[in-house]
Amino acid sequence: MLAGVSDTAAMRDPLRAHLERDVLAWWSRPGADDDLGGVRTCFTNRGEPLSAEKYTWSQGRWA
Repeated sequence: MLAGVSDTAAMRDPLRAHLERDVLAWWSRPGADDDLGGVRTCFTNRGEPLSAEKYTWSQGRWA
């Protein structure tokens, strides 16, 4: 077995679970703009909207 392969496999499942359960779940609620399309990206650290602007570069990064 290659060095580090088992470490990578051991880290993959918890990281994937965090991504799906926490990160993507959070962004799908306040982030998705179902009315106008795109993704809202201007939030405080508490998740409160700072702006309704949807900058082109941030839409591309999200995609």
